Amino acid sequence: MEPTQATSPAWKEITSSASWAQPEDFWDTIKRWVLAPFYKQIHKIVILSAKLVLVKKSSAVGENTNIVEDNLFVAEELPDLSLWELERKAALDPSTVSAHFIITRRLYPKDYTRKIEMEDRVTMDLFKHRAEFAPCFPDPAKPDASWLPHYYVQALGFAMQLSLFHAVDYTAEPHREEAAGELTDKGTPLPKKDDDVPTASSGRSSSPPRPTGRMTFECILFSDPKYQSLPKLVRIGNVNLKTMEKWCKQYRAGGYVKRVHHDVVVSRDAYTAQYRKLKEKYMYWVEQWEETTDPQKFVYEDVGIAAFLLAMWESEREQLIKQFPDKYNSDYRQSFVDLGCGNGFLVYLLVSEGYRGQGIDIQKRKIWDKFPANVRNVEEPIHPETAKYEGVDWILANHSDELTPWVPFIAARTNARFWVLPCCEWNFDKRFTAKRKNLSRYLTYLEYVKEIATACGYKVEVEPMRIPSTRNVSIVGRTRTIDVNNPADLETITRNQEELLKKARFTTFQPRARDQKSHDAQCSACDESHESHEVEDDSEAPEAATHSDVDQAEPSSKRQKLE
Repeated sequence: MEPTQATSPAWKEITSSASWAQPEDFWDTIKRWVLAPFYKQIHKIVILSAKLVLVKKSSAVGENTNIVEDNLFVAEELPDLSLWELERKAALDPSTVSAHFIITRRLYPKDYTRKIEMEDRVTMDLFKHRAEFAPCFPDPAKPDASWLPHYYVQALGFAMQLSLFHAVDYTAEPHREEAAGELTDKGTPLPKKDDDVPTASSGRSSSPPRPTGRMTFECILFSDPKYQSLPKLVRIGNVNLKTMEKWCKQYRAGGYVKRVHHDVVVSRDAYTAQYRKLKEKYMYWVEQWEETTDPQKFVYEDVGIAAFLLAMWESEREQLIKQFPDKYNSDYRQSFVDLGCGNGFLVYLLVSEGYRGQGIDIQKRKIWDKFPANVRNVEEPIHPETAKYEGVDWILANHSDELTPWVPFIAARTNARFWVLPCCEWNFDKRFTAKRKNLSRYLTYLEYVKEIATACGYKVEVEPMRIPSTRNVSIVGRTRTIDVNNPADLETITRNQEELLKKARFTTFQPRARDQKSHDAQCSACDESHESHEVEDDSEAPEAATHSDVDQAEPSSKRQKLE
């Protein structure tokens, strides 16, 4: 597809706003927009092709034909590619007439059962600071509006363009500086005159720097009036322009730094494959839930956790088979104990998928009786000072409350790996009340549990779980940092544990009484009272608006949070 010219009468300006962006800000933001799945309903984006198209003056005297040069790029090169440097290089070449960077993408939706994947083409006019997004219809000659998924902007194409008030100096070196101003009109059009631009609400009496240009959002509308929803497109455009300006400001301030990193232990694709499989097999439990707790939360949460564990164990099994082919084969399945198993649904999922294990809790739940006979959940108190589970590969603890700080102790004593998802803050025999400067109590507690795991001889890994819970940060101990066959190393771990107990002023552990508030209800209440900003998630990064986001055709729910 040839680059579409911005002057084409098919393009219609939907909305615009004042902008403080520079070309390097704009292109860095567009690249983020193109490469990362910031649309709410998109699972991932795969780059199919990328090329730079330069149109140059003919070298032959008297000829005015153009020569097109295609420079192909692989997907791995794109994250480090500077579109601004491509623009500068092309602009400083007097023979270059125009420069376009063209990317073809495949978009995979999160709700794969109801929505189709699709491809689109992104054409970036480097000299005009314009990016055009065009869906690839099955029949390009007859684009069908009803085919276009609702997670995409409902138009034949949409574009964002930065029009500067000044000429670009390509000889100057680009630089980043502190952000100059905020977007103050919330995406609504501002007057063209610089003097009419309102002051940003920054709390200072002085006016912010004047805008450097204007950002516009344009669309090619469908010919059928039924699919021309201008009010929705205006709202989408306003949100997109506000997001663009925010990201440009982040670039000027030094660049966006992601503070929460998913997919550290398990790849996103591996997790998604397991999650989709489990969701199809076990979601009927939402209708059969007999506990008083919310099935939307607990079923989807345990399915998400099980998907993570299965993906992690599958990867671990492949490594074990490679390292010890005489000991392990494809039939090997890890064993586990789930401490404080609560409703036992996680145990049921893992056992149903062929893994060996059991759950232990101080109090039996009604739903235990509905599980098959091979699902073993045991009602008994746990004494963490001495607990040891011979032959078990993994110690699991999901919102295990007062058992949480003991999990690394028990895992080290068992010589097992562990996974723990802390919730309510507990020390070894009392509530955890410490709070570090600039950290919430919950984040302080996460650091404390990580220190305990390190002291017990584990390499600590942290994975924010994709579950409908604000307290979603799990801590994984897969690798020992000591030689378990070396008595000196074991003695060091014993001393470390004694020091931890002494520092915590530990006296004696008292198991929770059976008639106390149940673990499930306690964690639910704790989850609801917890401020979500304490766990900095992907929501910290602004998301682009799509047609269905603005329309709210699909109501939000805990299920959508997980998906």
